[in-house]
Amino acid sequence: KPNTSGKDIGAINVTSLASSCHFKMSGVCFGLPFIPSRTTSVKECNDLKEQGYGINGCYYNNDAWVVAVKQCGGVDKLANQAQVAEMINYIYNTDKVIADGNQVNGSLDYEKANELGFMVTTGSSFAIWTNKEISDYSSRTSHLAPTFTRPSLSASRNTQNIYAVCIVE
Repeated sequence: KPNTSGKDIGAINVTSLASSCHFKMSGVCFGLPFIPSRTTSVKECNDLKEQGYGINGCYYNNDAWVVAVKQCGGVDKLANQAQVAEMINYIYNTDKVIADGNQVNGSLDYEKANELGFMVTTGSSFAIWTNKEISDYSSRTSHLAPTFTRPSLSASRNTQNIYAVCIVE
């Protein structure tokens, strides 16, 4: 029959997509952006903290930022604020976005966003995690909207539907 699993339907391993080079910026390879799931317990976060992922604190039992860190292989493998700012500059066709900057007005280029792997539809907004942990319950993100972007915002680590981008070799 058509559509037989293992024959003509394959499985996709999201971890492998996040670990292979999808695009380069300033000579750095990045994996395919993904939206991480969330932890099921504070213990899961504490275990990763003890295993050397670079996590400083754990608070929520549903921590999406920690899952992003885990999937990237550590805090140092999750895109930093400057790298996310460079992605945003590309997406907005500007050079005005800086890592610790304020709101920058401009038009989100949805074609460029999708080219980088952010699966977004015209008129929608999205956000990107950075590797900057603020506290046990918040980390830095950048928000991308149709007519402006706000880099370096604080977001609750249990917020769903924020993209993560891994640095890959």
